Amino acid sequence: MKKLFPEYYRVNKKDLQERFKDLVFVFDANVLLDIFRLDQSITKEIFDVIKRYSSQIVIPYHAAEEYNKKIHTVLLQQLDKIVAAQKAFDGFVQLLEAKRNQPYISSSSNEKLKDLKDSIKQDFDIQSKYLQDQLLHGELQNKMSSLLEGKVLDPFTVDEIENIKKEGENRYNNEIPPGWKDNTKGDNSYGDLINWKEILRFAKDNQKSVVFVTSDQKEDWVYKYNGKTVCPHYELLREFYQSVGNTQLIFHIYTLDRFLKFVHDQDETLISEGTVKQVRDILGDLQQPNIANTILKYQEYLKSITETSQKYREY
Repeated sequence: MKKLFPEYYRVNKKDLQERFKDLVFVFDANVLLDIFRLDQSITKEIFDVIKRYSSQIVIPYHAAEEYNKKIHTVLLQQLDKIVAAQKAFDGFVQLLEAKRNQPYISSSSNEKLKDLKDSIKQDFDIQSKYLQDQLLHGELQNKMSSLLEGKVLDPFTVDEIENIKKEGENRYNNEIPPGWKDNTKGDNSYGDLINWKEILRFAKDNQKSVVFVTSDQKEDWVYKYNGKTVCPHYELLREFYQSVGNTQLIFHIYTLDRFLKFVHDQDETLISEGTVKQVRDILGDLQQPNIANTILKYQEYLKSITETSQKYREY
């Protein structure tokens, strides 16, 4: 039955590990951009992984184009987040340091708070300088380019892109994956579908098993149960097997941290378990509020308590 309905059978982790040397890892633009959202030491470790397995890595042309268009914006956004977080944290510390407002905080706690403030400022300064250097000189961006030289797939022709978009209209109207969740993205609303068509063409022409490394975990890429990702969407798997004409091949999806964990299981010396965990913690849930917003909310809460306390004293 598996040969008739391969899309309904899960990829076995052991099978993936045994096929490791034959797998091709296709990187999405969002993953390449995420690498620059990490601490510089982690970024350099990931570059070591890319270098080691460069012969097994390819990038869809559309994904590579999107990455190059957005890299400077991502770096600027990271700088903006640092500035906002630093401002929010400084305000938070000032509120706690004011003895008139928070007389119950001991001198010892205030001293620890000062040390924490200095430590966090140092962390922010280091990362801020790193991001500014990347914007001005682009050292790591150039390194990424060198690592991925010759790894970008051939683009579709203008006519082929137009045909994909026409097909996309029908697919999106019927919620056929991938990409229909992005139908409000304007000019790039068919980006996921174009990437998918590049993956199918590559897998068919080269008869290769593919692991798509992407941070996109929406339901037009993956099947979820109780909020947890189970596997690639069944319809994607069906289309993959129909396109490549070979049920012995594999299509699977990994987030960046899962890809790094997979690599770690193959070679523990290349990337540590600790680094994998850090990447998972940082990128695992992009929907969580950022540190600046969290601090600002708590700052507003403390301020309201202080104002209420002052009113009672005046009364």
